[in-house]
Amino acid sequence: MKYSFIYPVRNRCNLLKRGLESLRALDYDKDEYEVIIADYMSEDNIIETIHMFRGELNIKYLCIDFRRYKYHKLY
Repeated sequence: MKYSFIYPVRNRCNLLKRGLESLRALDYDKDEYEVIIADYMSEDNIIETIHMFRGELNIKYLCIDFRRYKYHKLY
């Protein structure tokens, strides 16, 4: 990996979708970069948004839930 794009998000799936669309339009091989999404207790459709790009981008998703004092790494 040469580049990492980090998106800290909370209830901003529309903005995340626009950012992921921009990354998808880059003229780079997807193996050259990774997309790290750090989700802080979102209550919107962020998972569905991520699934739309999962095969096209190298996405790592981390859900942080401090209400339960733990984190979940989905993929």
